[in-house]
Amino acid sequence: MEIMETREAVKESVESFTIYELDDKYIPASKLTGDREYFSTLREFDEKLIESGAIRLHLDFLKAFDDKKEAEAAAKQKWGPEINPDTVKVDQKFSVISDEKGPVAVREIFLDAKDGSLLEEQTEILKYGRLS
Repeated sequence: MEIMETREAVKESVESFTIYELDDKYIPASKLTGDREYFSTLREFDEKLIESGAIRLHLDFLKAFDDKKEAEAAAKQKWGPEINPDTVKVDQKFSVISDEKGPVAVREIFLDAKDGSLLEEQTEILKYGRLS
């Protein structure tokens, strides 16, 4: 059985829904829990609604919804009118990872602004002293 079929079969009982907010941009996301986690995010891209099978916040916010009500409406359209998504305000932080020769990577961290819990972490390796 494919992941999407499995997700659809059990989503009513184990899926949670969230709208992530960063810099006045909004991303509806679903999270399937159980024996494994599966994230799915909705984005606006070229006036189309796109579902992506990864949370990858740092990419999705580039194409996120500009209006919270539109984000909520898209989530209900995609995942059903009965859902009631939580809103999570996101803080974004950057740090530089260095070794004895200097900077080697940039770490991007997304935290829940309310409780400081880690939502996602991405590390980009520097090539020749700059991002690739």
